[in-house]
Amino acid sequence: MIKRIIEYFKNLKAKSKIKKIINLAYSIIFSEKYDLSTDNGVECFIKEFENIFKNRIETLQAYSLINPILYNQIPIEEIDNFQKIKKIDFVELINKIQSKIRNEEILKAELELEKAKLKVNLLIMDIYVKAGRSEFEKNEYSYAGMIYRAEKAKKAPASPKEKDEFKKLADKLNVVERQINVELDQHKTNK
Repeated sequence: MIKRIIEYFKNLKAKSKIKKIINLAYSIIFSEKYDLSTDNGVECFIKEFENIFKNRIETLQAYSLINPILYNQIPIEEIDNFQKIKKIDFVELINKIQSKIRNEEILKAELELEKAKLKVNLLIMDIYVKAGRSEFEKNEYSYAGMIYRAEKAKKAPASPKEKDEFKKLADKLNVVERQINVELDQHKTNK
């Protein structure tokens, strides 16, 4: 019984750690704090990200966790569904990394591999955010503009439900805009 209680609290602590890591990464990305299309921006992200970890094992855990999340742009509220669909258990992943016996050379290689993946994923996220900002600057009421604004405000990707709502709203606004343009054209021709 005591063993199960200890395991429960370990899992609870791991889940809390997972959310903290994801929130930090998304917060840095969606606030556009650094230009992640440059090496300097990526290094600033990595330094800020690594500052919260006690050792290199925790850093490896964080990289291993955040890479699939960033690559798939998973909203925080959708993480449990993502784990079920992909048959991934992030708590188990973190525990496996913690318990694996490795020498310094293997740890260094694993960290470099995960860091290289992180750099690619950060570039993908940077392109996504900048494309959203560009659309927002063109038309803040476009679908992409509304998504950008929401993601910047919450500092995380929009959920599928939010995206559906923005799609419906953007479609309605496009219909109204077309009606206004038709009315204006008719008004001009009547003069």
